[in-house]
Amino acid sequence: MRQIGYIESREEAQRFSDYLLTEGISCKLESGGDCWTLWIHDERHVEPGREALKQFQANPEDPRYTSVSEEAGLLRREEAKREKEHAKNVVAMRSRWRSASGYGRTPVTWAFLLAMVVVTLSTNFGRDNRFAPELYYRSHHIKNVATGEIVSELPELRQGQVWRLITPIFMHGSILHIIFNAYMFFQFARLIEARRGSLRLVGLIIFAAAVSNTAEFWISDFREWPDGIVVPNSHFLGMSGVIYGLFGYAWTRGKYDPSSGLRLNPQVVFILVLWLVICLFGFMPIANVAHVTGLLSGMAVGGWPLIVGRRF
Repeated sequence: MRQIGYIESREEAQRFSDYLLTEGISCKLESGGDCWTLWIHDERHVEPGREALKQFQANPEDPRYTSVSEEAGLLRREEAKREKEHAKNVVAMRSRWRSASGYGRTPVTWAFLLAMVVVTLSTNFGRDNRFAPELYYRSHHIKNVATGEIVSELPELRQGQVWRLITPIFMHGSILHIIFNAYMFFQFARLIEARRGSLRLVGLIIFAAAVSNTAEFWISDFREWPDGIVVPNSHFLGMSGVIYGLFGYAWTRGKYDPSSGLRLNPQVVFILVLWLVICLFGFMPIANVAHVTGLLSGMAVGGWPLIVGRRF
């Protein structure tokens, strides 16, 4: 805010302030005892304001100054209304953020967390030979050993067992595994559900799970067995592919659409990207393909509507 000059009469100072407002220049009046100091809010308007002040002081009774009080009053009322609406929106968004972690606001988040715990324990951390195999992918394709002809690709899915696309995300291999994934899932899922709704969160989870699980199954660790079955690494499990999908969605959407309320802390982004890169070096058995494809699937969902000019 910059000072542009003084006017002795309060009436004339208000008249000049009204005139500036109708010209799109915001001005503040400050009493200085025997005169009124004029302050301009926007630096770009300082020089135009000084020039207008010179013209006003030359002829303060000019009709262009005496006839603007009504218009200026209307502009001030409209500005006050906008500020009031803005204040209400700020309070509403703060309340929404505070309630984002509540049970009622994020039912899908809590339902998936409960499912993770129940399925992990009921399958004995994915090691139960009776129940767990019904949740994994089983075989990539089956072929006739004699002729080499492919008999069936993804036979279980062809038989209608489509749950295998999703269910590996609920199983976890250890206490530490499920605690870490539950914490990270909670952070991203509750944010997205509170900001974008429960149905959208369900859609994102299903999409990221199907993409990351299928990619992990098809790409990593293929082995050819004597009976003619190609067996990829089907015993992968965990929510991490989905977590990277939710991260990718929130990261992309928050970066290019701030009004979505999904903007992430840069430190969170750095840590998750760094962890992704570290895991690629293979120092422990991690479903890296699921991580990468989950991230890309989330970024695609978050970014595609921006590319085509629509909001999702």
